[in-house]
Amino acid sequence: GVKDAHAFVPLVGLGLEYELQPKISAYANVSQSYRPAVFTEAVPTAGGSVVNNDLSEGSSWQYELGLRGNPQPWLTWDTSLFWLDFDNQIGTVGATVQNVGRAIHNGWEGALELDVVGLYDRLRGTDAADRWGSLSLYANAMLLDAEFKGGPNHGKAPQYAPEYLIRTGVNYRWRDRAKVSLLGTFLDDHFA
Repeated sequence: GVKDAHAFVPLVGLGLEYELQPKISAYANVSQSYRPAVFTEAVPTAGGSVVNNDLSEGSSWQYELGLRGNPQPWLTWDTSLFWLDFDNQIGTVGATVQNVGRAIHNGWEGALELDVVGLYDRLRGTDAADRWGSLSLYANAMLLDAEFKGGPNHGKAPQYAPEYLIRTGVNYRWRDRAKVSLLGTFLDDHFA
């Protein structure tokens, strides 16, 4: 049979930022999201798989509180705490696609970017950045605690939720015309 579904879901979000001192700000965000079932979840695509008829859309609220700064032209940093409450997450239990419960994700995220050419210019009094561009080293780290609270997966970790994730790399920018990046990602065990 043909399945036809329509939904109109207004979502809310609010973000605030307050400058604590020049080039250092505190920020807070709260936002709501909506996650409908996608085709591969709503229609059985594998032999023996079953999709519950009462599959509900997922919804979530995310809260974030953080500090960020750009105290020097060659240094940028950001740190934040977050909490995500994801209800009616869609997943698989055995061969059945169903709502698998309410997942709570909370943790810390931090980022740092250092332009070594800009720092060299600052320390040596040169204008190498104007001539050669910028070469930035950056790192981003996240620590995460995520667990299902209720539903058939109660007490288990949600998919795509590693306990840590570290991204690091190098960005080369030349006069805002060209950018080349080399990236690396390190992450904890997780499942999909």
